[in-house]
Amino acid sequence: MPSPPLFLVQFFSFSVTDGYKVVFVRRSPLVLVSVSHTQQSEQEIAQELLYVYYQIVSLVTGTQLHHFFQQRASYDLRQLLSGSERITDKLLDSMDVDPSFLLGAVRCLPMAASLRDSAMYCLQQAKAKSLVFSILMSNNQLVTLVRKKDQYLHPIDLHLLFNLVTSSSSFREGEAWTPICLPKFNASGFFHAHISYLSHKPELCLLMVSTDREDFFTVSDCKRKIVERLEKKGVWAPLMEALRNQFYDVAPIGIPELRHFLYKSKSSGLLTSPAMVAPYDTDQERKRLVELYQYLHGRAHCSARPLITIYHMGAHENILAWVTEAFELYVGFSPLGTKSSAVSGVSRLLRWIRKEEDRLFILSSPTY
Repeated sequence: MPSPPLFLVQFFSFSVTDGYKVVFVRRSPLVLVSVSHTQQSEQEIAQELLYVYYQIVSLVTGTQLHHFFQQRASYDLRQLLSGSERITDKLLDSMDVDPSFLLGAVRCLPMAASLRDSAMYCLQQAKAKSLVFSILMSNNQLVTLVRKKDQYLHPIDLHLLFNLVTSSSSFREGEAWTPICLPKFNASGFFHAHISYLSHKPELCLLMVSTDREDFFTVSDCKRKIVERLEKKGVWAPLMEALRNQFYDVAPIGIPELRHFLYKSKSSGLLTSPAMVAPYDTDQERKRLVELYQYLHGRAHCSARPLITIYHMGAHENILAWVTEAFELYVGFSPLGTKSSAVSGVSRLLRWIRKEEDRLFILSSPTY
């Protein structure tokens, strides 16, 4: 999965009283509007509106969307989207708390490289003519992915797939077969996604994307073969164990003042970060930290004056942000630390990430 460029969003905005911001994004035939009271930059709000646009396209396709408005400019889009409100609501809620949307990256579940390769192999061996992608996910994290040759999934499309799966409990029962448009891959038509939970505790979901809406039974047979191979090759038990211990802590990294970090690999479009433990063990503190990341991300990517590095000193934590051609990094330290200790800590953290790279990220993308 190649790293996508930063969002290039055409928008305009203005501020009103009491700190509210009004942001408009034009994506023909729609105009999306946000009225918010937030520290987010106008560009970040525009990015979120763009996600909403892609969410709409994923449900109706870009071709169908343009067709309705060409036929009747006053068409009420709510008729077309009726019943899908929970999917958009889930997306909006996720963008409030999950920084992977902010960074335009997919969170990768940490796992031993040998185990991930074995799981990839099991997906790779169960193939059908119509299959384009086979994906294992857990708790909105990518476990592994196999793709058709020369076909790539953009992080936005993966986010939309994950959001579709997690927005409804009905997918947890049996095997589902549902149409979905992947707007960054092909906005003009529907694919069909086969969705099945292989395990609930720990959570493991298999998504298989097909180009043929009549191919349910063929793809379902692929699912059966994948489960058989996971068990036969001795992958199932260690995979379940890895899923039960999927969130790592900052303590073993060995940097005393380190509290939390976000690291985006631009070459893969993947994100890694540790669990939010104390002092970020309440919803209020987690939300505050995400809002601080949003603020610093907005400063770093300000179109008028982008910044490569930022050192932010606050009452609750100090954060060093660093944007390079290879990665994007936000690191939180104790507020009692110094800038020099933060710089030293970031160097040690980068060495640890390089050492653990094959566990934290998917370094190769096998094909059918």
